[in-house]
Amino acid sequence: PTQKPVALVARCILASTQEGDLVLDPFLGGGTTAVAALENKRRVIGIELEEKNLQLSVRRADNATSLFNHSKTPEEPCQDARLRSPMVTV
Repeated sequence: PTQKPVALVARCILASTQEGDLVLDPFLGGGTTAVAALENKRRVIGIELEEKNLQLSVRRADNATSLFNHSKTPEEPCQDARLRSPMVTV
């Protein structure tokens, strides 16, 4: 993954989406886009081939979302035992 400040990605997300919109990151990497989207009340879908990057992204997304209260639970939790995050859906 390449390093990008969350604030920079958040600025792009805020300029191009509205609250509740869906953000797609087809190259998730370390999850910076997911963190920026979640912190700004956007939904996010990330795609990552490397398992270690995916695990890092899930941890970062969990940390970002633990700051918020969720009134809605995910429709279907991920069935993959390696990814126990409630924020990951399939």
